[in-house]
Amino acid sequence: MVAALDGAAEVAAFARENLLGGGLGALRSDCYPVDAVLRVHAELAGSAAAGRLEEGVAACLCDPDPLVRSQALVFFRARPCPAGDRRIRELVAGDRALFRGVPDPLQPGTDLERQLLELNKPE
Repeated sequence: MVAALDGAAEVAAFARENLLGGGLGALRSDCYPVDAVLRVHAELAGSAAAGRLEEGVAACLCDPDPLVRSQALVFFRARPCPAGDRRIRELVAGDRALFRGVPDPLQPGTDLERQLLELNKPE
């Protein structure tokens, strides 16, 4: 699936589609859209394609849709990796407008900035 995708933009588009819940990897038993991405990532563990998927999910942290950003944060909570750590540090150090005060669509009572800051790991 991911291994057949050509280029970072295609992998990011694949990740986005699945984080929105519209991807081909979704199962009826999935509770959240990120479940499909986590499953694909587990199948790719240790391969170059897993790293490409991590980069694609990291690109989704700047998506205009709060659901996509929320699910990308959940991905990196479940599967910490250098691509996620690097992108999260960049976002924390820069403009957090996509996160500050933005309610998490799937977790009432919390905002995306709080989740972003919880995942921030200083170098």
